[in-house]
Amino acid sequence: MNADERTDSARTAKQIIARLTSITIVAIVFIGSIIWSIITIPELFAALNSKSDLIVINISAFYCPSMVVLSACALYMLLYELIKKENLPKNKMQIAIYILMIGVAAMVFLPRYATRYYINKVEHNGYSFNAKQSYEWLFYRKLAFTKPINKK
Repeated sequence: MNADERTDSARTAKQIIARLTSITIVAIVFIGSIIWSIITIPELFAALNSKSDLIVINISAFYCPSMVVLSACALYMLLYELIKKENLPKNKMQIAIYILMIGVAAMVFLPRYATRYYINKVEHNGYSFNAKQSYEWLFYRKLAFTKPINKK
C-alpha cells in the first residue's frame, strides 16, 4: 500500500466517522423532538381545558413539530447518502430543500402565533399573566396564568 492509498483510506475513514456522528446527532434530535412533543402537546390541550386557579403553558412545545420535520428530513438525506453511497438526486434534493424551508418557517412562525392564540384564549377565560410563576431560559418558556380570587 503506497502513501496515496493510505491517505485515501484515512480520508474515507474520517468521512464515514463524520457521517455516522452526524446521523447519530440528528437521530437524537429527531427522537428527542418526538418524545418532547408527546409529553408537552397534550399538556397544552389540558391547560386550555383546565378549571384550575393556575395554568402553565409550555411555549417550547411549539418548536417540537418543526424540529421533527427538520431532523427527519436531514436524517433522510444523511442516510440516503450513507446507504446508497451517492448524492441525493436533484429532484429529491429539491423536495428536501422545500421541506427544510417549511420546517424553518414553521419554527419561526408557529411558536409566535400559537403563543398568541393560547394567551388570548387563556385571558379570555379570565386568567391573567403571572410573571412570578413564569419561567424563561433561551427557547424554553413556561408562562403561568392565574385566575383572580373572588372576594365575597
